[in-house]
Amino acid sequence: MTELYGNNPAPTIAGDSDVDNNCTAAKSATVTAATRRKHRTAKERIDDFIHSTSMRGVQHVMSHRPVWRRMIWSILVIGSAAWAVHNVYQIVSEYSSHPVQTTVSSEYHSKMNFPAVTVCNLNRIRLSKTPQSLVESLQWMIMVGKVDVGHGLV
Repeated sequence: MTELYGNNPAPTIAGDSDVDNNCTAAKSATVTAATRRKHRTAKERIDDFIHSTSMRGVQHVMSHRPVWRRMIWSILVIGSAAWAVHNVYQIVSEYSSHPVQTTVSSEYHSKMNFPAVTVCNLNRIRLSKTPQSLVESLQWMIMVGKVDVGHGLV
């Protein structure tokens, strides 16, 4: 923490416990690591990228293998990157070469034909398989008003 506050120690609050001291130490380590990351050289950043990337082949280019193998991997990686850039360029130029013009118009019709509507029965009970006595009793309940067709029993 002395890096942030010069030569003075980090300010503390009276009654700090061990937990607070551990927290301060953790913050200090985090700040130091962050400061170290800011001041890394280009070679360190490239090494970090090479060892942490998921791009295939890059690790082989910088490995400790024979020079001829690293050259082959370099050619493959650079060739693949060039091929990808070329394909992206072709796709973008193809997309931009076909301009799209859209015309929107609306008309008011005073009369319209109502569209055909199909009502699907989602009931799992098949009328052909239901006992006739149950069907008759339900019909009677609906007719008398004991069952509201839309809401169930009244």
